[in-house]
Amino acid sequence: MSAPSEIEAFIKQVMESDLEPKMRASKFVLMPFAPEMKTDVMFALQLGFCLLLEKPLIICALRGAYVPPRVLGLADEIVVGDTVEDLKPALAAAVHRLANKPGNVQ
Repeated sequence: MSAPSEIEAFIKQVMESDLEPKMRASKFVLMPFAPEMKTDVMFALQLGFCLLLEKPLIICALRGAYVPPRVLGLADEIVVGDTVEDLKPALAAAVHRLANKPGNVQ
C-alpha cells in the first residue's frame, strides 16, 4: 500500500467512522496526561476537534505530567492527582460543574 493511500484511509476513518462523529456527539472532551505519555497524531486530532467543535475541555493529569501551557489555558477544567484513583472525585466534580454551567452541556 502506498503512503498516500494509507493517509487517505486514516483520514476517512477519522472523519467518517471514528473520531469526528464521536466528538460531535460528546458533551465534553477529557484529555489525559501522564508523565510517560508521548503525543501522537490521534491525540493531537482529538484536541484539535475539541477546539474546532467548541467542546468543553477537561484536562486530567497525573502529577509530573507535562501539559503545555497553551493547552492549560484552553481548558475549562483542570484535574491533577497522584494516581488515577486520586483523580476520580475531582473529575466527577469537574464534570458536574460543566454539566451545570449555563450554555454548556444539557
